[in-house]
Parts: sequence; structure tokens; C-alpha cells
Amino acid sequence: MVDVIISGKKVSVTDSMRTYLEEKLARLTYIEKATQISIEISQSMSHKGKSTDFAVRILCHFPGAPIRVKKEGADIYVLIDLMMEPLQGMITRHVRSSQELDHIEVQKYEVVDDTTKEINPEYVMTYEPKVRRKYITDLSPMSVSDAIEKMELLSQNTYLFRNIQDNKFSVVYKENGEYILLVPGE
Repeated sequence: MVDVIISGKKVSVTDSMRTYLEEKLARLTYIEKATQISIEISQSMSHKGKSTDFAVRILCHFPGAPIRVKKEGADIYVLIDLMMEPLQGMITRHVRSSQELDHIEVQKYEVVDDTTKEINPEYVMTYEPKVRRKYITDLSPMSVSDAIEKMELLSQNTYLFRNIQDNKFSVVYKENGEYILLVPGE
């Protein structure tokens, strides 16, 4: 079985929860292709403070793309049951699409950190926005439809990729139910 990490946030993970999750995951097709599975069960009070809600997040690390599923509700076991079908669909879709792409040659790129240059003090502004850095691990060229599929598998609303048509970076994002493709200008 794959390395499974189960953690609780404001809730203690019982042995029965752990066993239930592991049994459900073991039934999934292609789950053995995952390198790691992280599961977080969290508890939060509703805004009125009357009922307690739970959130279950599953992150499956597969070569080429992590897959995320999240559900919220009142019963942890029901949430786990509700997550298995969409998770299986995403895993199957990812594995089949990666099998189709096995013949494409992958190019390696190196990201260079350019923060060691000297900066002229007169151009330094006092405003410093908080910026989080995200690393792009897969820079192999892909089609727009593959980028949309990976974006959906990651449960993201934007995705940066190298377009297979022109080998340039592009961004696809979802807005009002439509997919928008951003391409570099000529």
C-alpha cells in the first residue's frame, strides 16, 4: 500500500476512522500508482455556533499531477463515502491520459533565482506585498485540453503550462463556467 498520512485539525483521528479510510482507499483502482496520500480531517464551528461541521481533504500525489478532493458536512464517514467516486474518476482520468502521453519526449528546464543582483536604493519602495512562491514541477509541453484536465484534477481555477503548439508558456483559467486561455503576445 502507498504511504498514507492521516491528520486531524481540531479533531482526533480515531483508529476506526483510520481503518475506514484505508479500506476505502484500498478499493480504488490505480491507487497503487500514487507515491503518497495525505488526508486531513478538520472540524469547524458554524457561524452561528450551533452545529459542528467537518471537512475532509484528500491529496493523492501521482507522478505528473497531484489530485485533490475536498468535501464538507456533518458526518465524517458520509463525507469519506461521497469522496470516493469523484476521486476514482479523477485518478482513472489522470492515469489513462498519462498512459497516452508516455510517447511524448519530456524536456528539462532549470529555474534560475535572480535575487542576488544589486538593487539601486533609490528605486526601492517601502510597500512589500506578501508573495507566496509555488514551484512548477512539470514543464513538459501539453495541449490546452490536457492543461484544463490537470487544472481540474488539482481543483484549481488557474494553471500555467508550456503549450505544445508553440512551446511558449500559457495560462488557462476558469471564469463564469468558461475556460480562458492567456497566451504571450507577438
